[in-house]
Amino acid sequence: MTYSDKYDELFRSADELSEYAANQLSEFFLQRFSGDLDDLFPELKEAFPKTFAAIQFEFGAPTIGVKTISGRRKVDLLFQGKEQCLVGDLYTRQFYDLYDFAECYKMLPEAIRPYYQVTEGLQVVADDGYPSLAWKGLPLSRIGRRSMSEAAEFLQLDSDYFDGIPAPPNSKVWVMSDSDLIILDEDSGQFFHSFIAQADDVYELQEPADLWDDYCGFFLRHGPGTAFQFRKP
Repeated sequence: MTYSDKYDELFRSADELSEYAANQLSEFFLQRFSGDLDDLFPELKEAFPKTFAAIQFEFGAPTIGVKTISGRRKVDLLFQGKEQCLVGDLYTRQFYDLYDFAECYKMLPEAIRPYYQVTEGLQVVADDGYPSLAWKGLPLSRIGRRSMSEAAEFLQLDSDYFDGIPAPPNSKVWVMSDSDLIILDEDSGQFFHSFIAQADDVYELQEPADLWDDYCGFFLRHGPGTAFQFRKP
């Protein structure tokens, strides 16, 4: 049984959507949802070609899934793979009408923002697993990003574990892997890398958009448990 089999309804394009599903999705998304990855993610393809290629190679075509959880229906964007599923957390129907995308993501360098153009974030879910509000691996959502103390608690460390980390005060964790943190100074837009086991070893990252693409493409192809070299020699 695949992860997508847990959904009550699956739709491959906007033309197939039920009335309920269509009413949950923004017009921005509906105009792109043709069943073709190029139509759905043009900004991602241009800005993060390795990430786009990994999604295309490792996972199936974009699908909208509708399922009922505790009596409430939920709509997700799915890309089913062989043993795991890539799940996209979609924006609300009125997000693009009510909010300015660039303003919502002003803390990120402009070159990173296309990653979030269509979804709040992407996470890989095992076929026997469930999505999480905070996940390890791929970059976190804007809502799911963590303060240093929140990251410590999520990693089951003492809440003051990262107190001595030499990072700017308005820093948030945007990526958590099994061994690494990617931290953003949300005032300057500068990214830093830290090893979880050596939290005081903080390294300023150059060309973060290229690194973001390298890492996401690598993770989507190899999954957790395979070390990625954030610090280039």
